Amino acid sequence: MAKLHKANENGVASTDGWSIQVVGPEVLEYREQGNATLLNVEFDPATREITVDASGFEERVRSNVANAVKLLKGKWVVM
Repeated sequence: MAKLHKANENGVASTDGWSIQVVGPEVLEYREQGNATLLNVEFDPATREITVDASGFEERVRSNVANAVKLLKGKWVVM
């Protein structure tokens, strides 16, 4: 099973070789095997939720992102 650790204030890395990084207020980057994919991020000031739209990606990527954002500050939701 992969282990996750904070790579920096806005990023998480996995021992399996993939990582996520918040690269802007509305963008999260997912990297795996030398490829990068950008995911849209939305902040709802009413609920203070930060939503990542991973709905168009395979379940493995959604699961990786959902597990990784648990290590970041804020109330994250992965769709």
